[in-house]
Amino acid sequence: MILINQGKKNGFGGAIFGRHAALIILLSALTFALPAKVPALFGPSGVQPRAVRQGSLGSCYFHSAIAAIAASDPAAVKRSIQTIKADQWKVQFADHKSENVYFNDVQYTRNSGFDRSEGLWVSILFRAYAQRTMREGLLDAVAATEFPALVKSTGSSFFSNNDLLLLVYDRAVRSAINQEGDINRKLLAENLDKEMAAVSMSADTRKLVLKMLDSKGYFDALAAKVKSNGELFGAYRAVGQGGLPEQVLAAFTGKANGLNVTSGGELASALNRAQQSHQAITASTGSSVGPKLRGIFDSLTSGKDWYVSSHAYTILGFDSNQKMVTLRNPWGDHPDPEGVFSIPLDTFVSAYERVAFSDTSR
Repeated sequence: MILINQGKKNGFGGAIFGRHAALIILLSALTFALPAKVPALFGPSGVQPRAVRQGSLGSCYFHSAIAAIAASDPAAVKRSIQTIKADQWKVQFADHKSENVYFNDVQYTRNSGFDRSEGLWVSILFRAYAQRTMREGLLDAVAATEFPALVKSTGSSFFSNNDLLLLVYDRAVRSAINQEGDINRKLLAENLDKEMAAVSMSADTRKLVLKMLDSKGYFDALAAKVKSNGELFGAYRAVGQGGLPEQVLAAFTGKANGLNVTSGGELASALNRAQQSHQAITASTGSSVGPKLRGIFDSLTSGKDWYVSSHAYTILGFDSNQKMVTLRNPWGDHPDPEGVFSIPLDTFVSAYERVAFSDTSR
C-alpha cells in the first residue's frame, strides 16, 4: 500500500503536503490484469549486446549504452534488477537511488514497439530510466516555482520518495506528448485527472495536483525535462544524440566521459585504455552530412550499409594492430547479421563525431 498524507483544504501547500488525515491507496490500483504468465526476465541470449534491440523510437542513445554495459559487465546489469514479485521489479542505479517498475508499464513499452529486446530486462531498465527522468523533472518543476521554501522542501521530499504521483505523471505524459517531444498542456491536465481518478484520489486532491500546472515556472521546467528526453515517453525526435549516451552510462555505472572525435591517434589511445579497463563504450554520428561524406561513401562501397546519421552505436572492440573498430547498431540489423560490423579507424574518424566511455574509477 501507499500512504499519502492529505491535509485540510487550507491552502495549496498544506493540502498536498499536509500532515493531517490520510488517504490509503492500494498499489493494485496501479496495474491492470496480468497475463497468465509474465515473460521471462532474460531471453535465450541472457545479458549480451545481441539481446538488445531498439524499437520504433529514437532511443538509440539508451539501447546502445545498455548494450555497451551488457558487453563490459553483464553481472552488473543483473545485479541492478531485483525481482520483488512476478509483476514488480526494483532497479538500482549507480548513485544508489532506485525505481520500482511494474509490469503494466513494461507491457506498454513492449506492446508499443518501443523495445524489441529479448526478455524483459531491457524494457525494465528503459522504464526505470524513464521514471528516474520523470522524477527529476518533477523535482525541477517544484524548484522552479515561487512556492515558499518550506513548501518546496516538503514537495521535493514528497516527489523524491513517493511512487504514486510519479507513475500518474509518467502515464499521463505518454499520450500528451507529440513526436517532437512537446507536451500538450491541456491534454496533460486531462490525462492527469483520469490517471488520478483511476487510483481513487479524491476530487479535492486531484484539483490541487492540477493546480500545480498553473504555478509559475512549474510546467515549463517539467516540459523542458521531458522534451530533452522525449524518446522515453513516446516521442520520436530525429536529433543528434551527442551527450545522451553519457547520461545513460553515468546513471547505470556511476560516471561517464565523452570525447569528440578529431584524430585517429588520440582516439586509438582512448579506445585502448577503455578496452583494457573493461569500460562500456558508445559512438555517435552527427546530423551534418557534408563533413561525413567519406564515411558514407565507405559505407556504401564496402558491401555493408552501416552508416546512419544522428545515431548511437555500441563499440564492441578495437583491434589496435589492424586499426579496426567493431561496432553494433542497436537496431539489431543494418547491417545484417545482428547489426555488427567492423570498419578501419580512419573511416570511423570520418563518420563519427563523439565517443562516450563509462568510468568506474570514482
